[in-house]
Amino acid sequence: MVKSENYKSWRVDIETMVLKNVELYRDSKIEKVDIEVIDGVISAVDKSIDNKDSIDCTGTLLLNGVTDLSIYPKDRKIANIQDTQQRAFENGVTELVIQADLDNLVDREERLTLLKSMSFKGVNSRYLFSGVDKDENLTNISILSKYGDGVSIKSDIDGNQLRRVFEYAQMLNLPLFVKIQNREINSDGLLHNTERAFKLGMPTRHESGEIIEVAKIIELSKLFKVKTVLQGVTEKRAIDIIEKAKSEGAQLFLEVSIHHLINSDKIYNNFNNYTKIEPPFQSEDNRLYLLESLKKGVIDSITAGHLEVSQSFKSGSFRDAENGVCGFDSYLSIIYTELVQSGIISESRFVALLSSSDSIFGDNSTSIEVGSKASFTLFRRDRKVKISNQKSIYLDREFSGESMFTICRNSIYSEKE
Repeated sequence: MVKSENYKSWRVDIETMVLKNVELYRDSKIEKVDIEVIDGVISAVDKSIDNKDSIDCTGTLLLNGVTDLSIYPKDRKIANIQDTQQRAFENGVTELVIQADLDNLVDREERLTLLKSMSFKGVNSRYLFSGVDKDENLTNISILSKYGDGVSIKSDIDGNQLRRVFEYAQMLNLPLFVKIQNREINSDGLLHNTERAFKLGMPTRHESGEIIEVAKIIELSKLFKVKTVLQGVTEKRAIDIIEKAKSEGAQLFLEVSIHHLINSDKIYNNFNNYTKIEPPFQSEDNRLYLLESLKKGVIDSITAGHLEVSQSFKSGSFRDAENGVCGFDSYLSIIYTELVQSGIISESRFVALLSSSDSIFGDNSTSIEVGSKASFTLFRRDRKVKISNQKSIYLDREFSGESMFTICRNSIYSEKE
């Protein structure tokens, strides 16, 4: 293997790789298998594969197609996309969905093609484009659909334009990613309408804004039968509405960041600008309700919630600081420690939650079958990691489990040579 000059990834220069004693889940049951990969494609999955150059993976759990549905480059700048993708890959993520609301909105063909041309080719990336431009006029969705993988909108755009975006998504069979917000009700709100926010003297946003927007988007999704990914939902009543609609057959996918599942608004007590995130952290009661929703299966995907922001945009007052947290540092270790080891979800559910792209995009890209492209991470449960990133909200905390080996598109990342 040859180390890249620019990245810590490894390029495979051997034709065949055999990973022995890998543990993987099939139908919620764990199996121990050997996996052979030839030129980036899975060529065999068996109980025993003989190869003198095999890699012993005893004690590792295979995570297939680890997906993050909400990827932003640093400072939302297209120029930073490759570094962000590489960082995700180094932390075990192989399937990335790149958001459209960047500093230059991805609302036209040239910006979408530029974004794709500047990307790191060693991961499977999907690219969203905006359904409306900065003036909230409809974009050329038919043309953009030839280059992108899904449509992105904010829920509170003009109602007629919103309807037309849903119509195009239905006609072109595209998934629709919707960021839930209500600028009319919550134009200046920094934190949720909780007792802590009042004690801290912060302007608040009312829960009614989120509830109204979720109900509206659900009705449109049901009417047009469009796969709809809901982003930024944390209110109890909104989650209840989603749960009911899903039970009635609505094609809804709820995405929540790991940070909102394990942190409450208590984190704001010290006014640390690096804890400022969108949507804001909830009250402890709402956080616990999110965890109950996770247990019940209402939440479909856990994201790293990664949006790194330069220090210059995080300086000054808490009110003026930009939203965004560093989410990729030992992201899988945090999920495993806080959700699996604590008994909130099973290990098999942990694996399933991290592989959500197939159900949304419908292309079966993350299967561990002969003939499939290798796209997986080997996770060691027995390792310990300590967060050292000064910008992380988990600085100096220790977590269990570590991504030891990631392969995608014949690129490999490993902590060891």
